[in-house]
Amino acid sequence: MAATKLLCAIESNRRSVRAVSVLVIVALLVSVYFLVLSTGPTFVFANAMYLPIVIASVIFGCKGGVLTALVGGLMIGPFIPLDLVNAEPQAMYHWLYRSGFYTLIGIVVGLTSDAIRRNIKVQRKEAKLDRATGLSNYAALEEELARLKVIEESEKGSFSHCIVVIYLSNAQEIVSHFGLSSLDKIILQMSERFKLEAPLGCVVYRIRPDQLGILLRGKKEQELDYLCGKLRKIFLDPFFCNKLLLHGDIFTGGAKFSKILNRPEYYIQRAVAAALRAETDRVSRIILLSKKSDEIVAENLRLLGDLNEALHKGHLQMHFQPKIELDSGAILHAEALMRWHHPRIGYIPPVKFIPRAERSTLIGELTAFAIDRSLQEVVSFKKGGIDIKVAVNISVQNLAQPSFVYQVRSLLAKHGLTGESLELELTENSLMNDIEGAIVVLSRLAKLGITLSIDDFGTGYSSLQYLQKLPVSLLKIDQSFVGDLGSNEANKHIVDASIELAHKLNYKVVAEGVEDEETLIYLRNAGCDFAQGFLISRALPAKEFSFWHRSSKGRYSFSWLAQDCSLQSKLLSRLS
Repeated sequence: MAATKLLCAIESNRRSVRAVSVLVIVALLVSVYFLVLSTGPTFVFANAMYLPIVIASVIFGCKGGVLTALVGGLMIGPFIPLDLVNAEPQAMYHWLYRSGFYTLIGIVVGLTSDAIRRNIKVQRKEAKLDRATGLSNYAALEEELARLKVIEESEKGSFSHCIVVIYLSNAQEIVSHFGLSSLDKIILQMSERFKLEAPLGCVVYRIRPDQLGILLRGKKEQELDYLCGKLRKIFLDPFFCNKLLLHGDIFTGGAKFSKILNRPEYYIQRAVAAALRAETDRVSRIILLSKKSDEIVAENLRLLGDLNEALHKGHLQMHFQPKIELDSGAILHAEALMRWHHPRIGYIPPVKFIPRAERSTLIGELTAFAIDRSLQEVVSFKKGGIDIKVAVNISVQNLAQPSFVYQVRSLLAKHGLTGESLELELTENSLMNDIEGAIVVLSRLAKLGITLSIDDFGTGYSSLQYLQKLPVSLLKIDQSFVGDLGSNEANKHIVDASIELAHKLNYKVVAEGVEDEETLIYLRNAGCDFAQGFLISRALPAKEFSFWHRSSKGRYSFSWLAQDCSLQSKLLSRLS
């Protein structure tokens, strides 16, 4: 074991070790020669010659050991007389006998050294191979990157490289149904397709059981885009395995870099992260990370760090946008919207930090803050004579928290309110991610008297089978359909159908994004129940909302309709 470790260390620094060893061996040969020469005919120190022989055998193998043994045998053989005074030579059989033992030791130690060295090479080769497929593995790719770094350091000029990773996202499903060997067969077929499209001479690496990688050296941006475009097509075809055609759900990620400045695994992990991000995105299926995308990720991480601080330092506020009842104009509802005023950057729009927070562990704390502050303002509104229900947006991640229902109940109790004061909104798409689990949690929330609504209705892919099972009472038609009702005939049909469907399911309908009177008239006549948008009011801080609500006496005025019936007729004729 110790000999193996010693030879591994020697092989790792082969050039420098060999250069030093030659000098040491020569110095020892000369030293032993003069030592034996100075001690006279007893040759008591002749055994010291075994030291340079063993060193040569270990460092240079059998050939080096034998050569050193022969040189050593000759040096303390005929070149050293028995009697220095009379110059009486040694008997030939004496020094031949001694040289034979030297050579034998050189052969034995040298052969052992060569055997261990061969074994080390085999082990190293196997360590860089995936045994199941015979493909090069993660360690081999790391070694190739380390070699590339050495080349870059010895050459001048600019470089452009990319690591591309192909990720088989349904690998676990394949293994569970068809066995591990099936995954290996599919990976091999993937590598063959990869090799057909990759530049000549490129090595395909199996860096993980469900991932392949390739290093592209010195490629231009257009070449990378072209290659990735081809990869998208070749992996759409099914794979042949055990007389079956199996589908591979494949995503591609890449990490572009100009020069290797970090450890090799850093660049591999970036490419893996890009492939995993492509799976999450599920639109492009191919994502290439560059220096610019790294800067975006770094900015997002800094933003999340600042957001965490903002939660505890009062930089976040809740603004309230009123919803009006279209039949009466009564203002009984408002949506609570988060606003962030960064002390250094200034105003940061929700679209920039909310989606990122939803993909982090911060979303739980952020939602709790939004509900807590909104309920706090409801209490303040009540003290001012304003009885209003607030709607707070929550994430599907919140529904996955085991303590979420208890947390909401505790916040209601903290402010002395019942569930009738609170509405929780979820987007249609997020509900469909885990509809069965969502139904369970939403049912528990509904039992608290909380109103539940589906936000952005019409933009997702919800199943009507599940829609009727959800304990919701409101559907919000997305502003993308409401915003241009006056000019888009298709949107009018979508809005009409949504309102009709909702009413048949006993849901109320809220239209968001109302910005002009034409749209408001159309929605009112189409039977929409509630509306919100800039025409009515933008989202206001709590104090401004209270002032606005009191000044309007809790009712939005439709007096302009009554005062000018001709205007109403004109607008309706334009919209019909």
